[in-house]
Amino acid sequence: MFKMSAKLITAGLLAVAGLALVPSASASSCTGSGCSVNVTFNVTIPSVFRFTVGAQAAGATVNFATSVTAANIGTGAVSPNTVTNGGVCTNGTDQVYYRILSNQTGSTVSVAATAGNMLCASGGCNVGVDAINLNTISATNTGSLAHPTAGGAATSVPMATVTDQSGLWTYSYSNASVYPAGLYTGTMIYTATVVP
Repeated sequence: MFKMSAKLITAGLLAVAGLALVPSASASSCTGSGCSVNVTFNVTIPSVFRFTVGAQAAGATVNFATSVTAANIGTGAVSPNTVTNGGVCTNGTDQVYYRILSNQTGSTVSVAATAGNMLCASGGCNVGVDAINLNTISATNTGSLAHPTAGGAATSVPMATVTDQSGLWTYSYSNASVYPAGLYTGTMIYTATVVP
């Protein structure tokens, strides 16, 4: 059995704290039939770039866990999974929600996933030494952003004047090899970058 924790990454660059609506008038009153008063409205929109993976609640940690059965160890068979804090529209078993929201200029948004290992945490394996590479975790995509390979090539989506792309990553563990018995745990970090 192992657990993989994916850090919730919500990046926001806000030019101002919120939306401001400021009216002003050239004159507060007028007299005479047919006179008019002008009111000018000014709306300030903040500059935003936000990348969300999983639940958007502050401090939420996304966890994917799977338990390989003795009968299927190393066979490539899919094992039962659970996901906590996967976000909206997810099934609670193997899906995680993602979203890219931006009104900044650029050609694409590139998303990469860090390379690394899930290390033995407990059980019969050698704690802190035995490891399973994170590239054994893959995901299919329902939406616009393909899941990047851990330590591999980044994936990207094109940017528009306003970019709002979302979808679901459905995770699976390859289960292609046999490892020493135990619980393995590791963290995959996703990084989104605006490409000019």
